[in-house]
Amino acid sequence: MKFQRVITMSITILVLILLNLTPSEAQIRGEQVYTFSGIIENISTGSEFIIVNEIRISLSSRTKIMDEKGNTLALNDLKLRTPITIEALTNKNKFLAKTIVVKSKWK
Repeated sequence: MKFQRVITMSITILVLILLNLTPSEAQIRGEQVYTFSGIIENISTGSEFIIVNEIRISLSSRTKIMDEKGNTLALNDLKLRTPITIEALTNKNKFLAKTIVVKSKWK
């Protein structure tokens, strides 16, 4: 009986691990991830969104902002006409910034 319990727990743990490794959270919710570069054209007054390549991209507390070296930056480090690379989730034509990398210059 004890052996059967160990096997059952092992299988349960394996299934949980596999469920976490397969489709990403974004894909489960029907979202797609896009990565593109551009220049910040506008920043909303309350920093709720930015406009890049004429696309409105919402910002949240979960948006990671960093420089090219991986140093963490703050929301107020985003300035107009700053070149960035952005990874954004999209769902029904709405974009939400996941990661923003501030570029030092265009390459």
